[in-house]
Amino acid sequence: MLGRAIRLKQHYDLEQREATVESLRRFRWMAMVAVPMHFLLAAWFTAYPAPASRPELVRWADALSWVHATTGGVVLVLALFVHWLLQPRGRATAAGIALHVLLCATYLGFGMITSAIDIEAAAPAGPSSYIMVCIVAAMLSIMRPLIALPLFVASLLVFLQLLGASSVDGALMPSLVINAVAVTVVAMVTSVITWSQYVRNNVLRRQLTTANEVLIANQKDLESASDRDGLTLLYNRRHMLQLLEIELARALRSPQELSLVLMTMDDFKRAHARWGAKAGDEMLRQIADLLTHTVRSTDMVGRVGADDFMVLMPNTDRENAMLVAEKIRAQLHRMTAQWPEVNVPVTASFGVSGLAFDELATVDALYAAADHALYAAQQGGKDRVEFRSPQISTQIATFQTVRA
Repeated sequence: MLGRAIRLKQHYDLEQREATVESLRRFRWMAMVAVPMHFLLAAWFTAYPAPASRPELVRWADALSWVHATTGGVVLVLALFVHWLLQPRGRATAAGIALHVLLCATYLGFGMITSAIDIEAAAPAGPSSYIMVCIVAAMLSIMRPLIALPLFVASLLVFLQLLGASSVDGALMPSLVINAVAVTVVAMVTSVITWSQYVRNNVLRRQLTTANEVLIANQKDLESASDRDGLTLLYNRRHMLQLLEIELARALRSPQELSLVLMTMDDFKRAHARWGAKAGDEMLRQIADLLTHTVRSTDMVGRVGADDFMVLMPNTDRENAMLVAEKIRAQLHRMTAQWPEVNVPVTASFGVSGLAFDELATVDALYAAADHALYAAQQGGKDRVEFRSPQISTQIATFQTVRA
């Protein structure tokens, strides 16, 4: 029970800070109307044409004029403090919560004093100012019950003291006391309901935000998973072919060189059978790591088969593509894949194809040329690099000429 109470207090502390920010923002807007209204009413009561035969009305008007002028000045000062407090980050500190309570106490005090003046002068308004302020404060000011209830109880006790000190007819006192108690109870219930609804909406909002964040993260994971190979985290075959289509379309719009490298591991199946699936998987991961750290950041690397890899190299001519493929081959030749119990020797064969500035080809033609070069490297003794030119597409070339 104690632990639950502590967690509830911590939760309400957080909610109160956010509720205070919202309440202060509401007060800042309300002050734009309330301050001019208080000063206008102060001026009106100052100029109130009380009959000379009714000096009590003169005192009543003067008292209300003083109350409205004082309240308007206090509210203006507090509104400036609120504006300053909300400027930096819009977050409430302990000072903000104290200011929040002071604002409520100011208006409750205004309602009590105004009602006491009206009751003393037997004005028709009577306790209506106190009633109105209590209800408005309960609805617009979002305060946890631990703060709101003592505040309203204190205001009731002070108001009852003011009633007791007035010269109101004793026969009317029970009715006034009952009305004051009733409106205070209604205000407290309203305040609790307002707080509960605010907390409930805040919790739902946070849950919705969290759910949206999880949904977005899961969507990104799914998108990434659909484009990536699960073992090496390189692009998969489908996505690599999509990237190849994009690069060929870019070359069609703006002529550029493009090279494609296909690589397959030599005797991978034999090594896989000898040292096991886990050793084979670890070999593929280490090879994928070597590829991504060897090529340029603008090159794209993917795993397109069990032991087959593809490197797509935009803005790269045949000679440079051959140099990169030879560099990778040499590094693999010197490399032994590390596994807890064995060092697995690694070699690979490479097939390279590419387009010059004035050449265009289809995806199938470029891929087929690289695949033929790879087959030639394997037939020529493995652990080597071969190049084959793709079949140039006359249809695309004609379109390029017409467009030019």
